[in-house]
Parts: sequence; structure tokens; C-alpha cells
Amino acid sequence: MGMKRTLNSGNLSFFNQECLDYHNFFRALHNLKPMTWNYKIAGTAQKWASELKVRAPKTPNSASRRTKNWPHSDSPTMYRAKNVGENIAWDLTENGHPCRESVFRWYAELFYFNPRSPQKGRRRSDPVGHLTQLLWPDSVELGCGTAVYPVRQPANTIPPVLLSTYTVCHYTPQGNIIGRFKEKWSPLTKKVCSTYRNNQGINECGQGFSNCMGLKPESTCECEKTKFNFAQPICNGLCLIYCENERNVRGFWPNECVGKNQCRCGKEGAICT
Repeated sequence: MGMKRTLNSGNLSFFNQECLDYHNFFRALHNLKPMTWNYKIAGTAQKWASELKVRAPKTPNSASRRTKNWPHSDSPTMYRAKNVGENIAWDLTENGHPCRESVFRWYAELFYFNPRSPQKGRRRSDPVGHLTQLLWPDSVELGCGTAVYPVRQPANTIPPVLLSTYTVCHYTPQGNIIGRFKEKWSPLTKKVCSTYRNNQGINECGQGFSNCMGLKPESTCECEKTKFNFAQPICNGLCLIYCENERNVRGFWPNECVGKNQCRCGKEGAICT
């Protein structure tokens, strides 16, 4: 995205640097202090990512052993210390799952987050806890890990192998403290545009949940009429979009993406260029 790199003591891997940079990019949009890298909790995040691969290599829906709040790790254990928060992402793709995709998908929960009732999203049972942990102001240290497992596909399938990828991020001090969500919420800066009025819960493009936002002040946001007279969000410049599968199209993917030039919704998923 051409973002400013977060300076940190020591040399981080590309994956870890990307995790840190994307967390701090989105935190800056809410006027929050940047995080710093914590190698100790990065170690526990890596342990849990590796353990997830062992317990549920192909999908978190099929596990040999489950924790109390699966797929989250139990705390305090060797996998996560006391007062450490946790976000987890899983995907099955051809080229693996870079950290930036995990982070912007967590952040895209903003499009159905309700700051007046911050523990429950406006869109059915979809989670918003990834977003609130990412933007928890007191969580100032971050550590992440990843684990990949190759999943062979049926014969005559292209590609023949997909990569099952877990991304785990740990945060300290822990966020998402019950009873403190409202006081800890920091609204989006007014310097960037969005088709979603978060505080009012209003989608400027209609009644659904498809929305986009600019990620720089010069980006633009609007609602584009389709040939069926539906209004769909479209943002130009650096942008983030979430597209709802309103017609239950099979294989609708991805729901979210980040674009350098444009973000819009297509028939089969989000389109970013």
C-alpha cells in the first residue's frame, strides 16, 4: 500500500514487518498510538499457529482437539500468557495468506461495527472482536506468527494444491475488556471518506452491508448505480472495500480487498485494482 514502515529494534521477517505496519496504519486512522514488536508474545503466537496446523491442518472446522474457545488458545498456558489478547485468521488459497490480508479483513469489521453496542455487530452474528482488539488503545505491543499446510485438491483440479494458512497475533496488554468497550473506542478520522456512517449505522449506498472507504485524504467514495438500479459502493485512490454476498452466489470471493487505484463490488466478489 506504500505505507510508512514502522521502525523497530532488531530485524523482522517480511511477514512480521507487514503485520506491524498494517496494524499501525489502521490504528493511525483512529488517532491511536503505534504498536511496537514484542518478541516474547510473537513466540507464543507462533507456537499457537503451529499447534493449529497440527490440530486442524486443513480447516479449523475439523480439529482433533479443541480448546474452550476454539480456535483461540487457552490462557494462561504455554501458548498464551495471562493478559495477552489474540486474533486469529485462516484461509485456503493458492499462494498462502500474507499478513496484510488478515489485518485488513479484521479491520473491515468496521463496516458493521456499532460503537453504541460494541460487542455485537450490526450484521447478524458476524464478529467484531478482531476490530476492537486491533484498535484497543491500551494494547501497545504486538507479536504474530504463521503456519502453512499444503492441501492436495481432487484429481484434475487446478491448482492441484492449496495452502491452508493460519495467522495468529498476540497483543499486550490484552484488549476487549468487558465493560470498557465504549470508553475505549476511538472513531475514524474525518480526513478519509467512507460510504458507511459508522456512528449512525447508515449505508449511503442502500440497505445492505457493502461499503468502501478511502485510506488517504485524497481518495474519493461514492455510490454507483448498476444496470439493475442497485447502488454499489465504489472508491477511487487507496481504498478498502467489503462486499456482501447479497444473492448467495456460490464461490463469492473475496469479500474484502485493498486497492491502490479503485475498489468496487462485482458479481463474484470484491474487486480491487
